[in-house]
Amino acid sequence: MVNPPDWLLDSLPYAVLVLDSQHYVQRSNPEARRFFGSQAEKGSHFSHHLPSGQHRLPSPEAGSAGWVVDVVEAPSNQRLYIFREDAQVAWVSEDTERMAFEDPLTGLPNWNILAQFVEHSCSQSQRYMRSSALLRVDLDHLRHVNSELGRSSGDEVLIQAAQRLQNNVRSSDIVGRLEGDKFLVLLTELTADRGGTSTRGSDSGHLPVRGRAAVVANRLIAAFRQPFTVAEAQVKCSASIGVAVCPEDARLTNEWMEVAELALKRAKENGGDSCELYAEALKQSHQLKKERHAALEEALRGDSLSFRWLPVLGPEPLEHYWPDWPGQQLEGPEVLDLVDSAGVQGLWARWEKTYLENQRGEATRLAPLASAWLNPGVDTSFLLQPGWLWEVDEGLLHHRYRLESLLHLQERGLHWILKCSSRGLQSLAVLGKLQPKMLKIPVPAKPSFEHDRLITASAQVAEAFKIELLVSLPKEAEPPLVGKLQPRWLVRTP
Repeated sequence: MVNPPDWLLDSLPYAVLVLDSQHYVQRSNPEARRFFGSQAEKGSHFSHHLPSGQHRLPSPEAGSAGWVVDVVEAPSNQRLYIFREDAQVAWVSEDTERMAFEDPLTGLPNWNILAQFVEHSCSQSQRYMRSSALLRVDLDHLRHVNSELGRSSGDEVLIQAAQRLQNNVRSSDIVGRLEGDKFLVLLTELTADRGGTSTRGSDSGHLPVRGRAAVVANRLIAAFRQPFTVAEAQVKCSASIGVAVCPEDARLTNEWMEVAELALKRAKENGGDSCELYAEALKQSHQLKKERHAALEEALRGDSLSFRWLPVLGPEPLEHYWPDWPGQQLEGPEVLDLVDSAGVQGLWARWEKTYLENQRGEATRLAPLASAWLNPGVDTSFLLQPGWLWEVDEGLLHHRYRLESLLHLQERGLHWILKCSSRGLQSLAVLGKLQPKMLKIPVPAKPSFEHDRLITASAQVAEAFKIELLVSLPKEAEPPLVGKLQPRWLVRTP
């Protein structure tokens, strides 16, 4: 138990809270009650959920000090929160902070903060032998709602879907939105041992851990079978759910997300409106993925992978890459994702260097920068040759050592372009420091609410820092938003 003497707790100049596993206040000191009011009273539910470690929370008020928050795991499933004011924590507006960590439509946590919860839960599940489950949730028929009733009706369904998810899990569980109609539910502490036998709980009594996760998933499936009320109309929009348990199904964060996604794909393939457990469904899918990895490695070694080139419309001659692989055609980021999951980064980088050097011409070209080229100790001299503009996916910016390598290359003369995605709001916050030559924004034929918000914000940031804007969109599509942006460059994809 965490039982410091009352006099010691009350004398601290910091706000201190002791919370139980359900995030209810067990103890607090006067500073905590002064800052958080009734939320810090014993028995109150504390709304701020943060994983273990140290966090820096900027103040939403100009001129005010921000917070440094230390979250410490304690015995008996308790958590100790220590809030310290720190003037060195930069001020950001409330809207900027919300854009970085909160989904603007539903108010749920977005991937920027969800990733921290998932990583923390993965490590805790193995360290303390408390299994956790990931539920990947997709709505089955949202596109029909959008096409028949309009996108605003689809947004209303998403808002109601978020509420249904929250209403059908425990307060200690985490519900977030990834993008579009994709949600994530993190069920924490499903069992106290690794043997698969759960302690008695309100959901399912004595059940194996996967069974307990399935009980919650089926409850969510039943909740989504109830009609949604939108614009005085009743619409049906069922859900598909993929379930994976840590550490039983996966021991690494990326692997955990991957196997949950595979379970979700199987639920979709079976017609939706159902849940699938990874352990029961996906031996065959994993085998197919391994075969795809082997085919990619063979293509790299046999020099049968190539680039076709797409014209980039703009004031200067540019060309854009389009990887061509026997039997399939993939976009650059898709190839790089496959390269990473197959573990052939070094082989890809060597092939890429040889191939691109042989294809050099007078026209400036856009080419994907493989993550392997930002690893320490790799010879990156050829990246600095003129005439090439290297495309960096924003996902690379979340790896500290790769970001440092990129900045070092930029100081040496690297010309590069940042490709922003639907989770790119966090990247926008560091554009002032990075200063790429261009910001690339992929635009679908029918942008969603999130795309509209992201594109508008990206364009404003690019204009503020004098960064050129490149927009990529499907051939023959002409969203009204592109006309408003008036980008300097335009890529037409098949």
